[in-house]
Amino acid sequence: MPMEDILNEIQECEPVPLEIYCHQVGGHSSILCLDERTVCKPLIKQELKFYEMLPSSMKKFTPEYRGVVQVRFEEDQDGYIRVAAYPPKSFRYKMSSSEKTQKSRRIRLKNSGSIEIEIESELEESSASTSSNSTRSVRPHNPWVLKCHRDHLSKIKRSGNSHPQKEKESHAQKFMLLENLTWRFEYPCVLDLKMGTRQYGDDATPAKIESQCAKAASSTSVQLGVRICGMQVYQTTNGKFMCRNKYYGRKLDVEGFREALCQFLHNGNRLRTDALVPLVEKLQELKAVLSNLDTFRFYTSSLLLIYEGLDPEYHAEDESFIRAEPYANDLEKMEGDSENKFGPPTSSRSADNIFSGQSQDANVEQNLRKSMSNSSEALNSTCRTVQSSIPNSSSRSKLGSRGSIPSCVSLSSESVDVRMIDFAHATHNGLGLGHCAKEHAGPDTGYIFGLSNLITTLEEIIEQECTF
Repeated sequence: MPMEDILNEIQECEPVPLEIYCHQVGGHSSILCLDERTVCKPLIKQELKFYEMLPSSMKKFTPEYRGVVQVRFEEDQDGYIRVAAYPPKSFRYKMSSSEKTQKSRRIRLKNSGSIEIEIESELEESSASTSSNSTRSVRPHNPWVLKCHRDHLSKIKRSGNSHPQKEKESHAQKFMLLENLTWRFEYPCVLDLKMGTRQYGDDATPAKIESQCAKAASSTSVQLGVRICGMQVYQTTNGKFMCRNKYYGRKLDVEGFREALCQFLHNGNRLRTDALVPLVEKLQELKAVLSNLDTFRFYTSSLLLIYEGLDPEYHAEDESFIRAEPYANDLEKMEGDSENKFGPPTSSRSADNIFSGQSQDANVEQNLRKSMSNSSEALNSTCRTVQSSIPNSSSRSKLGSRGSIPSCVSLSSESVDVRMIDFAHATHNGLGLGHCAKEHAGPDTGYIFGLSNLITTLEEIIEQECTF
């Protein structure tokens, strides 16, 4: 169906309550869950067109495109916002058994700038209670997720205040439906990588070009063609996700990038060498695909690496959920009184410490150096002895004998994933962007350069850490 028909002829059905997608580690768009296997993100016409014209060779390396929905943000008299989608009748929405019992949530942007999320069941128990103690989460959220939603709600409120007579209209927005890449993982470990040496689109202004070139030059984007934009890693030692954001990634040099990859593969107990080989194999396959795509450019797009955080060598049956605390004040804890609340952190509070439950007393630079040091020490410890670091518990599976160096027994292909996302500035000569479109020739060498360096770095880790 042509894009114009999709945008203009969405037939509404019964509203479907949307939930916050809790595994977003990078980007700035507000990602929401329609059902267990489908997420939605704000529609950008160029990205929609790119998905509609996606070559078949790329489809296994991108989320499946599933259509367009209208999303409404409806504010009640208490200032809470209910978010619901109105999918076309052709969309087959299937509610999972867990979703059927799940209570809907209300989201409120507080005057302090933080987000408060309240579950419907708690309102039924105590409708008069307004304390933060009544705000709970089934699972904690990465602070970066809350940041994205706070920014989105702020934009909606500003729009409503500027045009009060059009407030309801301004709270309606079209979203794209995409495959939820983490739905089949119990504890998805996710790494968001900004790929390529160039981080601006063909339509960028001179100011934007200058800004993005400066960011690329001061990070690993120019040297390696890749930089870290965010990650979450499940830690078997405390049952929590350790999180890092894009400001962490921008500070890394080449060696720091390598150590950060090791950190992404370390669960606090051991290096997940079993994820290395299947990840490299998929990256090599992706590189071969992109090398054959003439005129394609993936400017500002990201690459997600995902693997199952449930460690087959450290499976505790009693650890059936992520330990969660009330998260209504997560952003307040992270931001403090800083005016530049989500710019490059300058205060003593670091976003990645909230979700992982680490100390917040050290400043960001100290946290970065410490995390890199801890990562290296942990890796060396893992190589010296894996068995001594495995807890002796009757709830653990019997692990058998091991050598002193981890062997690279690989996870199944289904337990790892490699996907390209975020195509708002992606283009090719057949996209039909009009007279202002720039013509390109050959494959995207900047992206492929980043892939090559990523593969090489992971292969070096395999060579150093594994025996076969």
